[in-house]
Amino acid sequence: MALAKHNTVVIVGRSSTTKDVAVSIGADFYRTDYADLKTVRKLAADLLKKYPLIDLLINNAGGAMRSMSKTKDGFERTIQVNYLAQFLLTELLMERLIKSKAAIINTSSSAHKISHLRVENIESARLPMIAYGNSKLLDLIHAKELARRYSNKGVDAVSFHPGVLATNFASSSGSTFGIMANSFIRKLLKTPEQGADTLVWLATNRKLWEDGAYYYKRQTSSTNYIGSDVDSHKIIWNSTEKLLDISTK
Repeated sequence: MALAKHNTVVIVGRSSTTKDVAVSIGADFYRTDYADLKTVRKLAADLLKKYPLIDLLINNAGGAMRSMSKTKDGFERTIQVNYLAQFLLTELLMERLIKSKAAIINTSSSAHKISHLRVENIESARLPMIAYGNSKLLDLIHAKELARRYSNKGVDAVSFHPGVLATNFASSSGSTFGIMANSFIRKLLKTPEQGADTLVWLATNRKLWEDGAYYYKRQTSSTNYIGSDVDSHKIIWNSTEKLLDISTK
């Protein structure tokens, strides 16, 4: 809502509530299922057709799954929904983002520190919680590599941790996150407004960014060792291109 006051905002979501949220703040909206990459490609085409400039892209989609499973595209579901889909969307929009001198913000998580990511095989997780941690590390790395590759073309990118929030995220998944969301612990969690604070701050204070950084509570924060290893980031980027069968410049 804070971003919609003085800007044209487009909300993308999977559920029927996407329209309700968009209408409540006067935003445009699109229904897209990140578990189906065909719909992500259609979303990109629709956005490019309607919006001659895209000043800010916030990659905020995410899910914590109850069990390991594959999508119709053949990828591990958590990795596709939380990482591959946003990587694909970002690259399909890249020429427009460069034209717009855009900013990109990826929602990561402190859960990236529990990841066991294998650089040579980003889908290698065997447990849902590890897959989630891996996906959030990949989101963080995605922002760092976007900054490294595109800052000379006027595109900046960062990632951030919103904190653990009292929302309905994963509440029906049966995952650890869902159990926590429905427990007494919920009373100790941040409100959605508190969780959005760093996001809104980043979105409205681009000149203060450290390009490629990972933020928490409006401050740059440390990452795990892979999150700081540029050589690993290059390998992951190249392997992601191969998985998605795309080629970036």
